[in-house]
Amino acid sequence: MSGRLAVKLGSIVFDEPLYVREYDNPDETLAEMGMSAEGTHIFFASDIKTPYITLESRGNGWQNQNTVEAIKTAIKNYDLEYILEFQDGSTEKTRIAIEKKPSFSPLFDCSIIYNIELTLAKIL
Repeated sequence: MSGRLAVKLGSIVFDEPLYVREYDNPDETLAEMGMSAEGTHIFFASDIKTPYITLESRGNGWQNQNTVEAIKTAIKNYDLEYILEFQDGSTEKTRIAIEKKPSFSPLFDCSIIYNIELTLAKIL
């Protein structure tokens, strides 16, 4: 668990800083088998790992409806790279991890303030 807070994604400035959770899990395992001309079996296997950064509202990182709409627009442009800026001024180059479903939950019925959870993938 990281103690960092995210304040900006590309041109989107968060209303309140979002908590950062980082992890590195295998996405999938690739395996391939073949045979050489001499009849030798050739095997190959590899885990593909993507370091993920999940941004979470938790208790007080609420975002207003305009910010949520800007994030949804960024999700539609998932093939773009975004610079994620942290409260300490450090940055990471990221993309929207469309393989991980985002969550936008209003605080209560008819609320224009949301808790969010958005997963990004680091671009190494």
